[in-house]
Amino acid sequence: MGIAVSLLCGILLPDMMRRPYRVVEAVLGPVGKIMAGLVLAVAFFCVFTPYAFVLRIIGWDPMRVRSKTPIASAWHQKACKTENIHYKWQY
Repeated sequence: MGIAVSLLCGILLPDMMRRPYRVVEAVLGPVGKIMAGLVLAVAFFCVFTPYAFVLRIIGWDPMRVRSKTPIASAWHQKACKTENIHYKWQY
C-alpha cells in the first residue's frame, strides 16, 4: 500500500517526492557501489581465475612466451607474400 501511495505521489506531485528520493539515494548510493565491486570481484574470482588456472595447467600459451628452447627472436615469418592490391581492398 505504501509503495502505491509513493508512486501516486511521485506521478501527481513530483516535487513532494524529491526530498525522500535524495535521502534514499544518499543512504543507498554507497551501498550500491560496494555491492557492485563485490559482485565483480566474485565474478572474477569464480569465473576467470579457474579458467586461467586450467589453461595454465594444460600449458596453453598462444603467444609462445614460455618457449622450451631459447630463441634469438620472437619474430615469425609470414607464409604468403602480400601484394599492394591487398592494401586497397582489405575486406
